[in-house]
Amino acid sequence: MRCEVAKLDGLSGHADQSELLDWLGATPASPKTTFLVHGEPAESDAFRRTAEERLGLQVRVAEDGRTVPLK
Repeated sequence: MRCEVAKLDGLSGHADQSELLDWLGATPASPKTTFLVHGEPAESDAFRRTAEERLGLQVRVAEDGRTVPLK
């Protein structure tokens, strides 16, 4: 598998929803799928819906113990 791992120094670990949406919307190429891996389930799902509606992204909330094949 070919992939790139990047460290993002530009975001605080405490960015709010608005800051995260701004950052996602400013990426040069939208990711095929965005995975949310931090936060309470209800809040993560709310962020997922907002990101999909505002930015047209495909967003998934990670599920504990679930494996996701990356194609």
